[in-house]
Amino acid sequence: MNHRRQLPVSFAFVLVAVLNLNVFSTRMAQLPRSMRDSRAGEKQTHQDVGLVETASSLSASQIDLVRKAENGDKESQYELATLYQEGRSVEKNYVEAVKWYRRSAEQGWPAAENKLGQMYDHGRGVPLDKTQAVFWYRRAAEQNYPPAEANLGIAYKEGSGVARDYRLALQWCDRAAKQGVNSAFHCIGSLYYGGNALRKDYRKAAEMFAKASEGGHSVAQVDLALMYMEAKGVRHSDKQAVEWFRTAAEQGSAAGQAGLGYCYGSGRGVKRDYARAATWFLKSADQGDSSAQSNLGFLYEHGLGVKMDYVEAYKWYTLAARHGDLPSRQELRSLGGIMTTAQIELAQSRILAWSPTSQDSDAGASLEAILLRNNIR
Repeated sequence: MNHRRQLPVSFAFVLVAVLNLNVFSTRMAQLPRSMRDSRAGEKQTHQDVGLVETASSLSASQIDLVRKAENGDKESQYELATLYQEGRSVEKNYVEAVKWYRRSAEQGWPAAENKLGQMYDHGRGVPLDKTQAVFWYRRAAEQNYPPAEANLGIAYKEGSGVARDYRLALQWCDRAAKQGVNSAFHCIGSLYYGGNALRKDYRKAAEMFAKASEGGHSVAQVDLALMYMEAKGVRHSDKQAVEWFRTAAEQGSAAGQAGLGYCYGSGRGVKRDYARAATWFLKSADQGDSSAQSNLGFLYEHGLGVKMDYVEAYKWYTLAARHGDLPSRQELRSLGGIMTTAQIELAQSRILAWSPTSQDSDAGASLEAILLRNNIR
């Protein structure tokens, strides 16, 4: 029989939001171990969808696109690759996308070189390889292709696939920013924020984050929200923070969803509403965000916005703890002392059955983290 644990006098809602130099809709991956591409990971996992098989679903212009691609036209090869990557008119197939991106990239088409770098960066259709990603980013960047310039700068900032070099990060991102690339604005903002290659300046960081945010960069939107909450470089405004969290959340950003859940759970910028907090934490937790998983566990443990359920609390705490969340580890020890063996076994079965939904575009490359804590009384 369960004994309801007393709600603590205070509980730290932990929101982890990364100043993440990830590229929104353009960045994904790694550098080459050598100048030679690794083709081992390109073994077909799905049957090729060729002209005959796709004719019924392709428009006349798309059929013409396939013919041109097969005849070696690099622009058509690039466009065909995007169809496979996005699943438009054909079944989504990253391996096929990589094949056509590569054929175009090997002819020097910079957009394809950048996309191929992204595929390596995210391990889509090929094994994850940060060095190979940088190789292709550099090839495109050296042709003055702005998205690749930003990706290369970000790689230098992160030390991803190449030795970390803040000076080169600034150099490449500045070139891309002059062409209006949102991820480059965010990268420069993070350099100002951290005082890397530039003098630490929260006001200028916020300005760069705002430029990227207005352009739809979800990571920048989350970072700007955090700066409003902490009054760094901007006047304190929880309401502004809520709006930017919401904007990011509605794009599917796990960090934005966690941030919005935090605001509803803590009553910052909005009326406290545990049910809405639970809704947004669940969306984020399902994408694998550990702070959302921990907070969702807390809501289930104490029946806030959801029906009290120790099994669900145990599940979410465990998933968060696996990502190194210390508060969740502590809660697990406490919960384990009052749950029955059957309850723990049921929770473990749910953990084994759980798998994350498709991750959003800003996931995966956290650099610095801001921890925001607010007492729940």
